[in-house]
Amino acid sequence: MAGVCPHSGGPLGQGALEGSLVTCPWHSWQFESSSGVCAFNETICVPTYPVRIEANAILVDLPTIA
Repeated sequence: MAGVCPHSGGPLGQGALEGSLVTCPWHSWQFESSSGVCAFNETICVPTYPVRIEANAILVDLPTIA
């Protein structure tokens, strides 16, 4: 999932992971790690990206920026 919280740009990538929920360290907004959906308002989402493991590498399929 993207590392920026949509609330106020907090560092979501530095948030705590409890079960499948990631919590933003700035204002405690929580997001489901598999879907990016906000725990208290499903209309708010964080982008998620496909991930696969090959050998000893974790590969993330990020979108191409044009």
